[in-house]
Amino acid sequence: MSCLVNESQKQPASIVVPKSRASEVVPLFIWSDWHVEEAVDPRKTLGKNEYNLEIAARRARKCIESTVKMIRHARASNKVRSVFLMLGGDFISGDIHQELSETNLLGPAEACVFAKDLLAEGLQAIAEEKYLESIHLLGIVGNHGRTTKKMQFKNGAEKSFETIIYAFLQNQFNHRRFHWQLARGGIEMVNLSPQFRLRGFHGHQVKYGGGIGGLTIPLTKWIHRQDQSQPAGFNLMGHYHQFGLPTPRCLCNSSLKGWDE
Repeated sequence: MSCLVNESQKQPASIVVPKSRASEVVPLFIWSDWHVEEAVDPRKTLGKNEYNLEIAARRARKCIESTVKMIRHARASNKVRSVFLMLGGDFISGDIHQELSETNLLGPAEACVFAKDLLAEGLQAIAEEKYLESIHLLGIVGNHGRTTKKMQFKNGAEKSFETIIYAFLQNQFNHRRFHWQLARGGIEMVNLSPQFRLRGFHGHQVKYGGGIGGLTIPLTKWIHRQDQSQPAGFNLMGHYHQFGLPTPRCLCNSSLKGWDE
């Protein structure tokens, strides 16, 4: 069987496929809500989860490994010269509740050392990617690792153990490739470029009672109020231990701890 091709027919237009790494991107990451010293008993979570110091370290290292893999994946088809990482808080659970003070596997000071060492492993792994010219880090304190029983907004950073963790990390990773921005308040703005501004916050600033619509409605209202004074193109948050995009302009981070009691 044969067919005739009319050579006089108009040839389809050629599609120009850009060369690999023709555009430049900045991968964005959030590390938050590790709660490294908290204990989760599988007998009390219907077998859904278990968490202890060994599991916390294993999951943290898996998170670090996945971060580096994603940077390399982005670099496979784009120029990647810099990366942005938000340290979003709640790396320790602290003893803000009586049950935590009775069941945590480490005290707050010991947990700070444990969390700092794991975070240092992660930053070192990213630094080993020699093609990265700059590593931008934003440090935001959470609501758990605090020295006060109640959350304080005016001096939250001054009352947070995570301020100590970030200070030690900044001192350890003070190479010119590392660009640190440590938030003094609960909300911080980051100018990644003249055209793109990020807003970072832990997430406890947004309140909802688990009602219909979930986090989307109160978060949308909160972002709208924030944009009225200082607009941002995108938002990064943690706190609620649920990964996803509750609004098109906000990425919400999950938790290494997982299900608890």
